[in-house]
Amino acid sequence: MADVNAILEQIKGLTLLEAAQLVKGIEEAFGVSAAAAAVAAAPRRARRQRRLRQRKRRPSSPWF
Repeated sequence: MADVNAILEQIKGLTLLEAAQLVKGIEEAFGVSAAAAAVAAAPRRARRQRRLRQRKRRPSSPWF
């Protein structure tokens, strides 16, 4: 676990440009895309926001 913590500390010290280059390199090396995770989470996030908005519209008391 010490190696993982060391890597995390190194990542924390990266500039935004360096972090973007790291992500691109990881995507190319492993044949994956970080954008796919964000796209997959979007429908769930939208459903949750709709549910929260609907709850706000409902009266909190059953007597109304």
